[in-house]
Amino acid sequence: MAIIIEIALFILMLWLGRFVCRKCLKRQQRLLAYVWMIFVIIVQAVIIYYFVGDLTEQMTSVLKMFYN
Repeated sequence: MAIIIEIALFILMLWLGRFVCRKCLKRQQRLLAYVWMIFVIIVQAVIIYYFVGDLTEQMTSVLKMFYN
């Protein structure tokens, strides 16, 4: 279940990053757009880190069922 939540958070951050960045660029606020995109990239990296951790745990448990 955690993997589904992490995927949903990742997609939400993609959408939110694009939405806010477009609003900032329309208002000629490039610096704010760059700062926002850096923040979004950092949050996405954290989400990917936890996603891979959960995925390896689940794959390990599945493989243990076959090789024990």
